[in-house]
Amino acid sequence: KAAIVSAAGRLGELDTRAGPGCLISMGKLSIVAHLLVQLHSAGIEDSIRRTLPSEVYKKLEIQFMQLGNDCLHVNSLRQAKEFFKPDERFLICMANHIFDPTLIQKMACAPLQAGAEEAYALVETDFVGMVGVPATIYKVRLHRQDLQDVRAVQITTELMALDNADGVCAGLFACNYTVFDKVDALASGEAVYFTMADVLAGYVTSFPSSLHCMTTDKKVWFAAETKDTLAYAISNGLRDIGIISDDSKWLQDGAFDFEGKPIHTGPVGQAKWPGGSDWSSFSVERWRNAVYVTTKYFGELCEDTIKFIVEIAKQIKLRGESVSLVEVGCGTGEFVYPIADHFRVAIGVDFNANFINFCMSQMRGDKMRFVHGNAAELVSLMKQTAPAHIWTDTKIVGCVGNTMGIIPVWLKPKIYQQMKELAGPKGIVIIVYWNAAWFGDACQNFYHANPQLCGPFTGEAIDLSSTTLTTPPPVCYRSHWTGVEEARKILRENQMEEIIVEERGKGVLVAARVLPDSK
Repeated sequence: KAAIVSAAGRLGELDTRAGPGCLISMGKLSIVAHLLVQLHSAGIEDSIRRTLPSEVYKKLEIQFMQLGNDCLHVNSLRQAKEFFKPDERFLICMANHIFDPTLIQKMACAPLQAGAEEAYALVETDFVGMVGVPATIYKVRLHRQDLQDVRAVQITTELMALDNADGVCAGLFACNYTVFDKVDALASGEAVYFTMADVLAGYVTSFPSSLHCMTTDKKVWFAAETKDTLAYAISNGLRDIGIISDDSKWLQDGAFDFEGKPIHTGPVGQAKWPGGSDWSSFSVERWRNAVYVTTKYFGELCEDTIKFIVEIAKQIKLRGESVSLVEVGCGTGEFVYPIADHFRVAIGVDFNANFINFCMSQMRGDKMRFVHGNAAELVSLMKQTAPAHIWTDTKIVGCVGNTMGIIPVWLKPKIYQQMKELAGPKGIVIIVYWNAAWFGDACQNFYHANPQLCGPFTGEAIDLSSTTLTTPPPVCYRSHWTGVEEARKILRENQMEEIIVEERGKGVLVAARVLPDSK
């Protein structure tokens, strides 16, 4: 009669600087408070989570842990291990999920043996057309030979596996102490990031699988992971979940963030699945998954990039000039946020509207701007959207994090030309490439170890002579890594004068200016 409720995780679409998505208020309680009340209703007496609202103190015997700033869901499981004895069984659930209490009771009564190497997962088989499905939802394939004991033969987060799936995980698991052994085994390996799906995959390595699946049987559950799911819940999806009895209008006022501000979700969207290398429709969650793994592998380079840009900005200001920043391919603002205060204005540009909407929701202060548009029309875009003072400021126009490495070859000359033109004769163009000298290591320890970034691939996808990875369909991910001499060649071809071109660990850092007679 115990549960681990994990609020640890990477930032998602509904997480803001005001607080995590699980603290969004729906009706009279936050999402995590609803979950805790449901656990209590289902007979769960003890829960563990990172923080909790005061409304539920009297409902449960609760122990909680502060896990720090760099703790994700599976890491939180390792920390929770000390609360359990080897012969105990318990539930694991996500803090941003809501369940019909009968589903919790069903999972709590799963015939799980205390010492057996097995686990149970709650699975939704009626998932076609689900609204706001995040790209990283856990997909499962089922073996249905025994309808009284359905088991998973595969569980994965692979991006393009939904069409081949028999169901998706609903975020509720019944486990025993063996789950901690699975987590410890993965943590001692080489992967820089792994998920609960990877943990559960340890139960499907033999046949028959020891990962049992219980279906939702059309009972209601909800995951607050995207604005589409939140909008659907508010409009009609959770009216009958039974959290507040006899009140079909319990969500009529909508949802509110941690500060009590209304969350504007817009109209309910349609279920979407981001396809392959269509970067314009890449989801925020999928991008931030990639950002987390990238930061783990490129941690020093990320810090070096920030220092590199800030130092150049300081040198410009020492000359008595105002300086503004424009970043091409800003993603979800990973580089704009930490350096914005060093500039008169810092503008992030991306052609993915999902990213820009996310950046706008996170923005604080008046030194940041985020613009949705095509970098191939960068100058025109800035004339339409940027504050007037940037045209008299000295401008740093940057493209970092190997964004240039994934831009199509045919488009790169146009992007370079637009960056040059925007920087102007007194501006600086900064480009940070991933270092070709590290390409072989990255294929093994970055890409191959994390197929959720680029899809699975074999040696045929690797071109060592050109330091380029091109993964097969359906993902079709392409990334080129650049060396020092190639970077210098690019500057010459685009009529830019080298200021700095240097290797810095896994990166090549470039600063250049426009030649006076270039066009």
